[in-house]
Amino acid sequence: MLAYLALAAGPVERSVLAARFWPDAAEPAGRANLRTAVWSLRKALGEEAVLTTRTAVGLDPAACWVDVRAVADLAGSCPEEAAALCRGELLGFLDEDWVLTARQEQLRREVALFDELTVQAQRAEDHVGAVGWARRRCALSPLDEPAHCVLLRAMAAAGDRAGAVASGRAFVARLHAELGVGPGAATRAALAELADAPIAPVRGGAGGQVALFGRRRELGVLNDAWSMARAGHGRVVVLTGEGGIGKTRLVTELARRATQSGACVAMGAGLDVGGEAPLAVWQELARELVGQVPRPSPTVTWPLELGRLTPDLSVALGGVGPPPHVAAPELERLRIFDAVLRLVEWAAAARPLLLVAEDVHRADRASLALCAHIGRRVAELPVLFVLTRRDRPVRPDTDALVADLFGRGVVVEDIELGPMTDAELAAVARSVAPLNDGAVDRVLAVAEGSPLLAVESARMLAAGSVDPPQNLRSAVRAATRALPTGARELVESLAAAGRELTAPELAALALPDLAAAQELALQTGLLRRERGGLRFRHALLAEAARIDLTDRQQRHEQVALAVEAAARLGDPTVAAEVARHLKLAGRDDLAADRWQRAAAHARDMGALTEAAEFWTEAVQAAPDVASYRLGRAEVLGWLGRPEEFEREWRAALEVAAPEECAAAWARRGLVLRSVICHPSASLEAYRQAWEVLQPDSPVVLRIAILAGMAWGEAAAGDPVAGGEWLTRLTETLADPDDSTAAEIHHVRLMALTRLGRFGEVEAIAEQGTQCAVRAGRIDLVYGLGLHAACALSSSGDFEGALRAVDTAVEATRGVPVLAVPCHAGRAFVLARIGRLDEACAGADEQLATAERMDSPELLALARHDAGLIALAAARHREAAALLAAALDGGAKVNRPAARLARAEALVGAGDPDAATAEVRAAALEPSRTGDQSWALVHRMTRVQGLIALARGDADLARRRLTEARDGWLRVPAPTAGEEFMTAFVDLGRPPIVGLVEPAREIERLTRELSGLS
Repeated sequence: MLAYLALAAGPVERSVLAARFWPDAAEPAGRANLRTAVWSLRKALGEEAVLTTRTAVGLDPAACWVDVRAVADLAGSCPEEAAALCRGELLGFLDEDWVLTARQEQLRREVALFDELTVQAQRAEDHVGAVGWARRRCALSPLDEPAHCVLLRAMAAAGDRAGAVASGRAFVARLHAELGVGPGAATRAALAELADAPIAPVRGGAGGQVALFGRRRELGVLNDAWSMARAGHGRVVVLTGEGGIGKTRLVTELARRATQSGACVAMGAGLDVGGEAPLAVWQELARELVGQVPRPSPTVTWPLELGRLTPDLSVALGGVGPPPHVAAPELERLRIFDAVLRLVEWAAAARPLLLVAEDVHRADRASLALCAHIGRRVAELPVLFVLTRRDRPVRPDTDALVADLFGRGVVVEDIELGPMTDAELAAVARSVAPLNDGAVDRVLAVAEGSPLLAVESARMLAAGSVDPPQNLRSAVRAATRALPTGARELVESLAAAGRELTAPELAALALPDLAAAQELALQTGLLRRERGGLRFRHALLAEAARIDLTDRQQRHEQVALAVEAAARLGDPTVAAEVARHLKLAGRDDLAADRWQRAAAHARDMGALTEAAEFWTEAVQAAPDVASYRLGRAEVLGWLGRPEEFEREWRAALEVAAPEECAAAWARRGLVLRSVICHPSASLEAYRQAWEVLQPDSPVVLRIAILAGMAWGEAAAGDPVAGGEWLTRLTETLADPDDSTAAEIHHVRLMALTRLGRFGEVEAIAEQGTQCAVRAGRIDLVYGLGLHAACALSSSGDFEGALRAVDTAVEATRGVPVLAVPCHAGRAFVLARIGRLDEACAGADEQLATAERMDSPELLALARHDAGLIALAAARHREAAALLAAALDGGAKVNRPAARLARAEALVGAGDPDAATAEVRAAALEPSRTGDQSWALVHRMTRVQGLIALARGDADLARRRLTEARDGWLRVPAPTAGEEFMTAFVDLGRPPIVGLVEPAREIERLTRELSGLS
């Protein structure tokens, strides 16, 4: 109905809507259904967005933006902006007659738009642009011969005659396969023109790049992979070879061809000397992608999440403000991964995409993990993802990435580049300089199959050298020997940097005559300009130059300070690189602060391993700074290394000054509360912090300790005392900001739950939610809503629980890591009140969201939850499969109960033998406090009764079911609040999934026994 109203020219009569969407209902029932639907729309869109009268319903054009209308409005004045809004079939998930009519109208509009854009590009001689528009036009009508003729001629004009021929042949094959006809006269003429066209000569690229020689087989494999990717069958190519063997030249040639065919191309590389920020490769790739894609709709949230990589990416895509807060580093990592995946999907939606990650053998671990995440998901996208690496030294992380992709069924082409033949190397040498046969023979003698060494040798001979260099180090020495001081310092600075230095960074080197130094350095042939900056033509040349730095420490310090000076003030993305250079310069006094900034940035990115390494460096540089040790201890806690956490925290306490001790204990309390999830130990830490708190300690620290005490008492101590600590907190902080107020309400909500005062829960949750929304704290909106839903479910108020969880679902829309548990909570509440179809749909959405995330743990949880919902809906085979996958995936749930649920599903699926084996496995699973072991025996007895019934043994079934019912009758009514907190603390997730209701179990068993009678 939302789509119908959005496409309508104005308000629609209520009678028309009721008849359209509820044709089989009587008129009063149809109008009642319409009122409910309108209420749902208002709740989702806002009261102001839906206009209603007694007779009609419509959407307010001022409050609702509709892409179809925007395309129609922009087509004449801003056609490229209109085209950016055309992203797939209109309402492809619907097939009603009114949708088909609207879809045909939109198709005609888009066809006319792309035809016009193609013509405009051709008039402007923008051949690459014309190819892109023509390709999108053909995608709208894949069997339209005139459109394909335009595309073929555009590709030829762009210089991609081979691609045009391949596309033409593929089109002809499609005509035969789908229509059983051959091409028409116009298509045959276009193909004949391609066959007769002369071959354009290959010229050197930017920066004096020579033509590509040899590598015909390898280039053929790449071209075939690219053709498959362009057709929507994405894949990964791994290009392996020794340094200087031609990997970069080969992918550059592929990129040139892809660009000429109208594709989107992005390339990034690992840093040559290490020490970069996490996800450095993807910062480069994302920046290139963002520069080539249109801005997405302002309603999507992933551009904000992309700002976690670097804020300018979000701004470039129209994002306003910082990304929503999430406390746990692992969740931060997942959000970044999902945002980058959405950027890749967005880039590939308009045109094929070539992604190249170079030198992954030296990429940081987080970049490799994101490469794997993207690689797993390219199969259904028009994306070719190329990874290049050296064969030596072997890096297990890179091998694991490739093995993971193979194991998941991703199509991976593995290309190994070996030495070039003498004939090919001779052609390379002659392309550099007009050498005679004797000179070429001398080049071949030292090159040993390496095109890079052949190029450098040819350069040396052409410059007047008698003999070619024996290795790259000799070549670099010879090229730089006569340079004056300024130019030599520039070359050495670039070598020390290990990457391109941008124009601002070059200026910050403070060389006396930078312009002259650049010109002289470029004349050596070792360097090339790139986007206004300078870099070595090849990483091996930079490595050779680094060996002979005249003043290594001074050069690294110079580069460190230049990089930092050229960056935005306080930019954390350069902190690790700067710190690494300062360490190499022997300046630990300056490096320590940069290491701690790099560690904090890595932690915020969810790159915990890197964060631990950076904190270690900070501690080594300044071992007596307590805050560095506390930072390292916290990250060790997040990494699940409690013994190391304890050692580092004790070491921090030993070096802490008296005035720092309260902060140290408070930091410990926070880690135990949020990271290690040990409320009683957290409470004890906060008590210690309160005891050593000094009268003149900062108010902020006092507030943090009071809040920690209140939380600890509410969660694991005396909830009444928790209220008293909250009173102290509010007295100290008379006018808290919205974020702090939301935290206070959350603690109050926890105390009320412990005390069983469920009647007050919903009101407190609503107050806290309002504060959290104003503060932009989606994490708190999620926590308050889900906590309230669980507490209300525990008390039997399922309608209130549904209201609370709906708030959480709405708040987390667009934040997948928080949306997953919210969808789970909503599905369980719906299942409990008998709305099983909606519950299954919610569980499916939870599972689909989890499958996009790079988290086996989150996926295992989602499979467990979806399995329980499927069981409730009597979808037994599906439930058994999902629960098995969850258990195999190590889901952190009540595992004995999950096995019993699977056993019940197997019974329903007609497999009592497998169910018996699952019951035995359940008995062997260890039980935790939060597993509510007092309920497991009765559940197991019931499942044994169901198995007996499935085997036809009614007497045994009756005995077992009666035992289970009598067992439940003997169970004293549980204290809902205590059971809630036990499960929450022990399992680390709200217990709505494992809600145990003895009265309901008794009712079900009584019904099953009646069925036996």
